[in-house]
Amino acid sequence: MTPINSINFEIGLKSEFWGGRARLNVAVFNTDYEDMQLDFTDPNIITLVETLNADKTAEVDGAEVDLTVSPVVGLVVGLSYTYLDGDMPLQPNPLGGPLRKFFVPLAPQHAGAMTLDYRFKPWHLGTLMAHIDMTSTDHYYYLPFGEQRTDAYTLFNARLTLVDIKLGQNAGTLKASIWGKNLTDEEYIVDAFPVGNPPVSVGQAFGDPRTLGVDVTYNF
Repeated sequence: MTPINSINFEIGLKSEFWGGRARLNVAVFNTDYEDMQLDFTDPNIITLVETLNADKTAEVDGAEVDLTVSPVVGLVVGLSYTYLDGDMPLQPNPLGGPLRKFFVPLAPQHAGAMTLDYRFKPWHLGTLMAHIDMTSTDHYYYLPFGEQRTDAYTLFNARLTLVDIKLGQNAGTLKASIWGKNLTDEEYIVDAFPVGNPPVSVGQAFGDPRTLGVDVTYNF
């Protein structure tokens, strides 16, 4: 079995404008995957599965856009978007049988993120900082077989941090944060795998539910 090979072409732009208050990065790319390792079933003995190299090349075209901007003092906004177009041609089964459909794994067609960071003016207790982020992804496949497709999901996280809390002369400082992850309590899958071949069921592992916490750090 031959190791997978990939050939990648990319062209991009990195720019900074608005007096350094904005940055824009853009990239367009193409990746060809040769000899991708796939599992094929013997049509005469369905319990016999062999991992062999794909006969045809899989291709992924895509584009990425990242924008960071600071519209006012203390506020930084980040936006990102990724587009992927994966194509896996029908693969001939070396063990016999009809052509088989596979999918390019871990390649959602659309994915994006947004971050908001704001640093308030210092006051007598310290400096307050707020952070909010959102990530969103289209459905995608964990494995090439196709039975392990996840649903699209969106996650929201937030953190409020007070830094430079003075404890007295030469006594060090504290940093305290309250935070929440998956604030909307979204149910989403982080891994999936087939059981049996052909699959009789699909095992799934879910991401963490809504989680809240407090962090305290002492600097001395």
